[in-house]
Amino acid sequence: MASMKLAIPREIQEQARRDGKVVRWILDTRMTEAHSNDWDKVEGVEPVQANPMSGTDERLVLCSKYADWHEADQRSDEQVVDEREKQLMRGQVSDGSRSSSGVHVPQGQTNRVTTQRGL
Repeated sequence: MASMKLAIPREIQEQARRDGKVVRWILDTRMTEAHSNDWDKVEGVEPVQANPMSGTDERLVLCSKYADWHEADQRSDEQVVDEREKQLMRGQVSDGSRSSSGVHVPQGQTNRVTTQRGL
């Protein structure tokens, strides 16, 4: 079965837009983390079962966050990914997953990581 996107009520979307917010469905098990990242539960919208076919009790909670805060967080996350990619291009990884001395590249070969698509 194809993945389906859970709808957000139109009136909630419109109100969020007027308030300068974005809305997302968040698993109830992640609400503590979400709240610490400035996501707030949208009042008046009941949580829904996350996956009725799975047999779990996980629920999705509709949350909102100011759009400019969300965009700033996204930019920050992208900077972390960009820095990690630069390290990989140099053959170095400093996030603790490998030694700081870099990644082993067999003699006579080079790192083939590229930013060009399709190579």
